[in-house]
Amino acid sequence: MTDDELPDYLIGPILRDLGFIDVLIHCAKHKGFVQEFDRLFGANLSQKGSVIELLVDQASGRMDDDLRRFVWFVKRHVWEPIKPT
Repeated sequence: MTDDELPDYLIGPILRDLGFIDVLIHCAKHKGFVQEFDRLFGANLSQKGSVIELLVDQASGRMDDDLRRFVWFVKRHVWEPIKPT
């Protein structure tokens, strides 16, 4: 695991935070935000490419890894700076 991945033990507690979920959904719906995330991390959450390429991404687990990294990114760089204390 690298510094830009979300550890398994944090997923449950993070996803129970409804404020964070609202922010995560907002970020996921923002096309430009997702495209920039894809560009920065070499991800493909925008699902660009042929059907075969997308199926390979899904079968290889790349899509799951990209989603986990997206959740981490939103938590670290969007939610934590604005999180109510």
